[in-house]
Amino acid sequence: MHIGVACKNDSLASSLASWIPRENKVVRLDSTSSLPTSCIDLQLDVMFYEALYPTRAEYATWREISKTQTTDLVLITPHMDHFKELVPNIYRVLDGTEEQLSHNVLNTLTRIRKDRLLQPKHSIAMPMYGESIVVMNGKKIVLTRTEMATLRVLVEAKGRYVTANQMVHLIWGDTGVGKKEDLYVYISRLREKIEDNPSKPRLIISSRGFGYTFTGKISIQNQSTIFY
Repeated sequence: MHIGVACKNDSLASSLASWIPRENKVVRLDSTSSLPTSCIDLQLDVMFYEALYPTRAEYATWREISKTQTTDLVLITPHMDHFKELVPNIYRVLDGTEEQLSHNVLNTLTRIRKDRLLQPKHSIAMPMYGESIVVMNGKKIVLTRTEMATLRVLVEAKGRYVTANQMVHLIWGDTGVGKKEDLYVYISRLREKIEDNPSKPRLIISSRGFGYTFTGKISIQNQSTIFY
């Protein structure tokens, strides 16, 4: 695995590097550099980032890293719940105390490696409660909240067709906000993101008079699995 370490504290960065097994390639990065670009250019599998005093710019950086298809972002901070709430698209938040980090770093790396090895080739792993990332063919795909809700309706139908009217009701309820035209837009957006060839969909299939069905293999994961 290619692992990036970006810490404000040099001693913490050195400690992290020492806890990462030697078979992994570790790159030390400046926490003020363009980390999202570095993640892509260096093809990093994991980025460890020290997050003691978050700023708006740092939140923006973390979100950009979380959107890359190749890099899992791991924040190191004593404020675990706070960061989970504000930055949901991360692999994990580690407790920043010296007593915990060594054990947690090794466990996190083991879990990331295991998740990738176990990920079926043609499936989507969906978080249970509204996070905005799904994993397909081992790659992370960022979805909006409504795109996620649309996909979940199809997934939970378990291969059955769902009519457009039923989908509108399940996604937007009786609020009067959603219409069939809105549904068609979100179906099109989903196909653009998850289909190999959106013009010839093989996962989200439509049939006149029946509606839509999802034909892929699905693994629905709960929140604890996403954050571990």
